[in-house]
Amino acid sequence: MWISILFGLFLIAIAALMLKRNKTAWLAAQADGLEEREHDFLYRQYRRRMQANWMVAIVGAAIALGVWVTEPLVAAAYWLGVVLVVGWMALLAVADLVTTRMYYGRLHREQLDERALLEAQLDQIRRRSSNGRPKQDNPHEDPE
Repeated sequence: MWISILFGLFLIAIAALMLKRNKTAWLAAQADGLEEREHDFLYRQYRRRMQANWMVAIVGAAIALGVWVTEPLVAAAYWLGVVLVVGWMALLAVADLVTTRMYYGRLHREQLDERALLEAQLDQIRRRSSNGRPKQDNPHEDPE
């Protein structure tokens, strides 16, 4: 019985720390002056994570209080509710993983495209400055 209560309280404490950390991270991100797309992504991420953190606290409270639920039918419904909350948390975690991967994957692809464009422009500038001649390893050396 005491182990369940202590574990529930431990989950509540962890949830409180995660709630504070996520709130601090969101406030810091807002202070950075975000672009609209980045703001939307981070706001949705913040909402998902805050919801999941609150659910961790709810599950912790349910575990701590569940020791006093003794009626079999009530206990079955109670623990089914706890399992459903944990399942919802798992779905939020998967959604967070997928959306984060998609967002940063898109940013990575955009950076690769921009890099390729810049490298092409650099090659073009180098060709113009060498007047079409191949680059020499040592500029002081006579080519012949």
